[in-house]
Amino acid sequence: MVPALGFFSAATRPSHINVKEVAAVRLSVLSLHAHHPIRGGELLLQIDNKVAMSVINSFSTRSPALAVEFRLL
Repeated sequence: MVPALGFFSAATRPSHINVKEVAAVRLSVLSLHAHHPIRGGELLLQIDNKVAMSVINSFSTRSPALAVEFRLL
């Protein structure tokens, strides 16, 4: 297991927490890939935000802001 942590910039501070949670997953995957290239297969993510987990697992959301961040992921 590789832990991930960090802080959001002042520009992202006003974003909804669920958008920031999906952004954190995206940034964690990018960081992990930089050190350990991901080549197909599965990636096990452990996150504590149920909305972010639901969006990622179902590949859908009704929130336009969350949809933008999910597409980046």
